[in-house]
Amino acid sequence: MQSRLHYLKLTAIIIFTLLFFQSEAQNLITSRKSSYKTYIYKISDKEAKKINKDGILKVDSTYLHTLVTSYLTDSIFDGKLKSGHYLKTYTDQNHQVLNYAYIPDFDVKIFNNNTDLYIRVYDLKGNSLSDAVVKVGHRKLKFDKQSKCYIERKSNRKGLLTVTRNENTAYYQLSRQFNNSLVRRSSQKLAYGTPLKYIWIPVRYAVSVPFDGVKSIVKNRPVGNIARIYYFFRNLPRKFSQLFDIDSKDYNFGRKYKGYMVFNKPKYMPNDTVKFKAFIVDKKGIPLKKTVEVGLYTGNKYIQLENLKPYKKGAYEFRFFIHDSLDLKLDRSYNIELNNKKGNTYIVKNFHYEQYELGKNKLNIRIENADQFVGKPLTVFVKGTDENDLNLQDARLEVFVEANHVETYLDDRIFVPDTLFTFKTVLKPTGETEILIPDSIFPKLNFKYYLEVRLLTSDNELISEKKQVSYYFAQKKFDVKLINDSVQFLYLENGQPVSKPVYIYATDNFGNKTDILWSITPCKVELNPFYSQYHIKGDSISQTFDMNSQSSLLQCMSQRVNDSVFVEVNNPRKLNFVYNIYKKNTEKYRGSGDSLLLRNVSRTKQNYFISIRYLWGGQIKNENYWIPYYDKKLNIAVKQPHIVYPGQKVNMEISVTDQKGKPVSNVDLTAYSLTSKFKYDAPTLPYLGKMAANKEIINNFTLKNNLQDQSKMVNLNYETWKILAAIDSIEYYKFLYPGSAIYRFNYKVSNNITQFSPYVVSENGELLPIKVIYLDSKPVYFCWSTISQPYSFKIDSGYHNIKLRTSYRTITIDSLYFKLGEKVIFSIKEKFTSNHIKSEKSEPKLSQYERNLLFRYIFPYRNNFGENFAWIENDNNVQLLNVSENKRSYGQNFAGPISGKVTFNLMKSYSSDFNHEAYFEYDFAPNLLKMREIRRSLYPDILSYFNPNQNISDEVLTKQKIETEWNNY
Repeated sequence: MQSRLHYLKLTAIIIFTLLFFQSEAQNLITSRKSSYKTYIYKISDKEAKKINKDGILKVDSTYLHTLVTSYLTDSIFDGKLKSGHYLKTYTDQNHQVLNYAYIPDFDVKIFNNNTDLYIRVYDLKGNSLSDAVVKVGHRKLKFDKQSKCYIERKSNRKGLLTVTRNENTAYYQLSRQFNNSLVRRSSQKLAYGTPLKYIWIPVRYAVSVPFDGVKSIVKNRPVGNIARIYYFFRNLPRKFSQLFDIDSKDYNFGRKYKGYMVFNKPKYMPNDTVKFKAFIVDKKGIPLKKTVEVGLYTGNKYIQLENLKPYKKGAYEFRFFIHDSLDLKLDRSYNIELNNKKGNTYIVKNFHYEQYELGKNKLNIRIENADQFVGKPLTVFVKGTDENDLNLQDARLEVFVEANHVETYLDDRIFVPDTLFTFKTVLKPTGETEILIPDSIFPKLNFKYYLEVRLLTSDNELISEKKQVSYYFAQKKFDVKLINDSVQFLYLENGQPVSKPVYIYATDNFGNKTDILWSITPCKVELNPFYSQYHIKGDSISQTFDMNSQSSLLQCMSQRVNDSVFVEVNNPRKLNFVYNIYKKNTEKYRGSGDSLLLRNVSRTKQNYFISIRYLWGGQIKNENYWIPYYDKKLNIAVKQPHIVYPGQKVNMEISVTDQKGKPVSNVDLTAYSLTSKFKYDAPTLPYLGKMAANKEIINNFTLKNNLQDQSKMVNLNYETWKILAAIDSIEYYKFLYPGSAIYRFNYKVSNNITQFSPYVVSENGELLPIKVIYLDSKPVYFCWSTISQPYSFKIDSGYHNIKLRTSYRTITIDSLYFKLGEKVIFSIKEKFTSNHIKSEKSEPKLSQYERNLLFRYIFPYRNNFGENFAWIENDNNVQLLNVSENKRSYGQNFAGPISGKVTFNLMKSYSSDFNHEAYFEYDFAPNLLKMREIRRSLYPDILSYFNPNQNISDEVLTKQKIETEWNNY
């Protein structure tokens, strides 16, 4: 019964296709080259698994058993398919194109934490599912209720991931970042741990040297341990000389020390004094005790400023005056280096040198809303302050409103002047000065304007600031906002909320559409992070709200003190997140939810790590936090007044404690103050203590479903598809599959020249390049011509003998008729024979008979024509010798077939007549023709080396056509 319904459905589709397209004009030149329709077949889960495992290249016709629907190939499918696996197929020339598609009813996400395999399954509304069956290969993953994920601890899996729910199965390729199995991790820890590393490393070195030696010989360069040996002995003389040569520099020297250098100012001007302080320790944290050389590097020279001793262990302080003899140039940065005697640098820092001026007065413009609407003035608040942030006295304001960009004209005739409004007033001595921009100054349009405010002080100092404002005479729009865990939708008319009926829906990353709400604005919906976009429609307008352009606002705050660790997640959008908390490599806590507050006693010096993963805008966000314990970090507390007036002296108390809260003695403090006009941020100081080991990364995973975008092209089964898709009614397919006859397409040509274009097709419809064409036993086409000629050839009307030479066949057609003034495009199967057609097997290499015949018609020449067009005329046929795209003047150039009298033409220059003689290379010049004898070994004789372009729309080349193309060029 099912097969009968399938047959009736297929018959109906074929009849519809024939009826729909029977009126289409059949023209080979403009004919379509694909099937009218694309067909969609449903396949089984077993077949889909094989495709996902082995690739789409394994698909054959047995998969096309359940036809679901079809649509026009030149359109986009807008139907709706049930969840499952499908193959989409259509014909393209002599190929059948196959595309695999999966329509899901659930989604699968990876939650990477650098350690485990975490997979969560969602339905299409963003709800996590616990009733799915998740497998990697044959390994079934367990569902973890704490994290609501399917997990495998410290996994090293890869391969085909299968997820099944409600008889629907999805397949993905699971990839891992590392091959890091338990055996591999354990063996590395054992081999490279103490004390076995002292045994294993020498053994591994000795064993690997012979193998690396072989690899080095094969690759002709040192590899592995051979490379290490080579570079060790190559660098040994330099390292040895550094021990005794005071001028020898160690370029890795700076890595052995760390510390900081601070300047008393971020930039300096001429006649300033540069002050800096530095603190330097070695890798073990031991302060440097040596004398250092202070050097100033100007870019082209090094100036030694001082030999400086530490005023206490590791601490250095120095100042110098910027005088003319230093020859510093303005608006540049210069390095201060602290070096040892050999010139090796402990630390380097730069300062900027410029003739700067810190602004005294400031102008601030505040606009509460940068949109202005008809019927409402714009309120602007202006404030002018001096260097102490006090209001300026006796200052004046000038306001200018200038038109910028017009968006919409709302009247038939509107004049928009450059300056729309000017206004002058006095700056208030206290608070802000309020200015109103009336809406009456604007015409009926929506546009943007510039608001410029100029401040003039009593001493005629001018400060100006400009802001852009949008004015709307008539505006309708949706305003979509995220408010904590909700999405708010407003409909605004000229900035005011208005009640309107609206339709709201959402789309996910698959493009699936989910209806959310029919309502009246204003309205709210609960935020769902599974959706990538929200859409709202109403009152003939619509808007799309992209979730990925918004912030999730999820923040993780953490702190370590002497005996505790604190972790808190701030999550105003109430997103469900998965978390893992590790102490070094040991998992201490895991779970999921929309909140996390952890306060735990911990006296270890080991680092804590947090991995948080959550869904946002349809994508998984991974955030990792490092919570180190800085046992050597000092805490500074400063007691000072909140406000200090100019000229006032105040006392400040500074206390320094360690991580246990105990006071620390013998501390070196650096204090300096700067005006905020510098807009300067204090430098970060390096941690000088020893850092605890980091957590090791075991693995991360990715899911791939690339088959969704892959396609396969197979040879077309024409006999099946001419029934299935009626492609035998398409002229191009008649041309590709001529059957037991010669396919002919005749049409009148504009130049009234009788001509033909022959084609040979294989049994599977592939066009085979024709290498030589004979007309009445005389060659008229070579495939090896340097310049490709139009694939169309002059012929007299009447009956003619045509012989076509391909790489492996010679086809002879006797008595083919050509009508006067028409072009004939014909195709023939390569192995077709009849009373008037003979097809014989041939070799790619030309026979001696063919060489003797064809070489006499070859025209060798030298291309010395530059940018000018050059061509030859022979027996009313025209052949190009060069084109603008091909400027080759080297190598061997060939044209042909040529015989008898020839005319050479160089565009807008000269012509030359001569008789062609075989086996000579021609070199043209004004009033000069050079002929050089050429070796026959240079002539082409293996046809398979050449693959010409043979276009069915080409027409014969004429002198008039060359001149027309040249004039157009």
